[in-house]
Amino acid sequence: LIAKYVGWTAQNVHEKIDDANGGVLFIDEAYSLANGSSFGLESIATIVKAMEDNKGELVVIFAGYSKEMQEFIDSNSGIKSRIGYTFEFADYSEEELYKIYELKASKTGFKIDQKAEAKIRELINYGRTKKNFGNGRYVDNIFQKTLTKHAKNIKSEGDVLIIKEDSVPSIEDVIAQASGNKDPKIIDKLFDDIIGLDNI
Repeated sequence: LIAKYVGWTAQNVHEKIDDANGGVLFIDEAYSLANGSSFGLESIATIVKAMEDNKGELVVIFAGYSKEMQEFIDSNSGIKSRIGYTFEFADYSEEELYKIYELKASKTGFKIDQKAEAKIRELINYGRTKKNFGNGRYVDNIFQKTLTKHAKNIKSEGDVLIIKEDSVPSIEDVIAQASGNKDPKIIDKLFDDIIGLDNI
């Protein structure tokens, strides 16, 4: 939605509005538009006007993290009055997150043994207690790290499609890999600072 040059942002927004007219315009991480740049604020103002001009023809969905979305709503006085419904989705439970992991494993032909499952759940529960928890994205990162570690740990042909305990990274492994630091206190702090393990 945001263009690199002056005058292009409104044009970009209008093109997206035209494409979505008669349907839905879904804007994920909408709060990034309210980053203080004039282009971002221009895009918000253009969207707000389009919502009014296309009332009954267009549904606009703004999505993002709760705190940041509140700041987004506060960034333009016209937004709040035009948002008819607000939905807050709870984080996934431990069981739901494990099912996501299990589904990813199954789709790639892997089975998970019991000891590996316990370690995966431990990793999930640790993550759920931290700020900036990445939810499903966090599980995806754990799974990707598991595949990398698993590839290094294969000892026989029979092990290829079975995720065992030694294939699942520990919290210490994951954070130490990102930071090069193995001090448990620093690792815990680093985990808090890493959003959904995206930087790993």
